[in-house]
Amino acid sequence: MQTILSALLGLGMLLGSAGGLVQEGAQTQETRQMQHDDDGERAARHQPAPIHIEARSILRVRGEATASATPDRATVSVGVVAEGRTAAEAQRGVNTQIERVVRALRDLNIDHMVLQTQSVSLSPRYDHDAARRNPGTPPRIIGYRASNTVQVRVDDVGLVGRVIDAAMEGGANTISGISFQLKDDTEQRAKALADAADRAREKARVLARATGVRITGIAEIAEEGTQAIPFQARGFGPEMMAARAMDPGAQIEAGEIEVRAAVTITYRVSVEDGAF
Repeated sequence: MQTILSALLGLGMLLGSAGGLVQEGAQTQETRQMQHDDDGERAARHQPAPIHIEARSILRVRGEATASATPDRATVSVGVVAEGRTAAEAQRGVNTQIERVVRALRDLNIDHMVLQTQSVSLSPRYDHDAARRNPGTPPRIIGYRASNTVQVRVDDVGLVGRVIDAAMEGGANTISGISFQLKDDTEQRAKALADAADRAREKARVLARATGVRITGIAEIAEEGTQAIPFQARGFGPEMMAARAMDPGAQIEAGEIEVRAAVTITYRVSVEDGAF
């Protein structure tokens, strides 16, 4: 009997210990679940809010325009080329001639005339024929060529002919360029920009009607720049200079100056119902 009681007592203690283990295991699992839920809530709180990006509907058009005007300023490049056996001789010759040219131009007594040295050069002249006759032999220097070019600016385009004639009479043997400009092209630039914007707007209207969209505003206006294109007359070659010497005083036409502008406009648009 005592043996049976001892066995029952041992079995009760074993069952009690097992029950404690089961209860402890359940509590541990519940604690882990609660900790996992807390970690999930903290992670959710630290996640960035979703970003909603709304696509823009735009219409981008470009307009170009040109404004013309009669020039009121001219520049003429006149010069002298001289040669000599030595560099000093060539330089002296060109200096003497260009002084005569400048003096002749100043004697015109033109108001607001500006004279400015444009370029000066001195270079050797070679005997290339001798080098070709004797291959491998470097070309031999046989002299020097010097040049001096002066740019003349006048604010009366009708005086260009007189400037050229005076320069040639003074000893100029090169006329390298004639250019006509505007002293102030602000008005032409403004007109070209306005016309370019008008053309861009008209393009936008046509495209909006054709594609069934409605223009709701302007997102951006970009000026691509304005440019004044001077009228360039051809330089005088030897033949033209000879013809000018035979017929001094002939009028030189100034042509017209073009001022170009371009504008890009970006419009906001919305799609009409049923357009697509």
